[in-house]
Amino acid sequence: MRKRASAAHSRKRRLGARRTSHFVGPRTAEEFFHKPKKFQDRWESSLHAISLMRNRGLSLAKAAREVGISTQFVRNWQSSALRKNKRGHYLAKPTDKLLRILNIPDDKGARMIPTRDFREAQVGSHWWQAVRAFLRFGDPTVLQKFPRKTVKDASGKRIWLLLDPDALHVLADAGLLRPESIYAHAA
Repeated sequence: MRKRASAAHSRKRRLGARRTSHFVGPRTAEEFFHKPKKFQDRWESSLHAISLMRNRGLSLAKAAREVGISTQFVRNWQSSALRKNKRGHYLAKPTDKLLRILNIPDDKGARMIPTRDFREAQVGSHWWQAVRAFLRFGDPTVLQKFPRKTVKDASGKRIWLLLDPDALHVLADAGLLRPESIYAHAA
């Protein structure tokens, strides 16, 4: 004979109580870099999948397939950036507070800036686009038109973005400006 479920348990099942997530992502740069390299790569890929969902309107499955990661990893680790619609499909929320380690060089070379604000990461991405355009076409007006001069890190400190054409040329000649990815990688 089957045991009868407790009243509290059956009430939770009827109400469709949410399961709590046991997956807590890194909140600081130190936590992130203490994770295995495989996890770091997956984390960055899942951030990219969220970005594709937001920017191109892709489904979770298509975005995850495009970046080569499982939907389960994205759901488990980036659940705070997702919501379900009425049909049960996952959509990306307009903003999130997921950790991103931005690679934003300054006049001394490479600098890793941890941020937990999607909008700050977006500023970093737009900065890289302006730097790419400047290095490719040599037009300093793209840097002069850049709307923001700083990025806020995870602790709330403002970090100045390098917009000096001469300094950018020096860094590019030294091989320190490789804008393949705005996200930093562990050495």
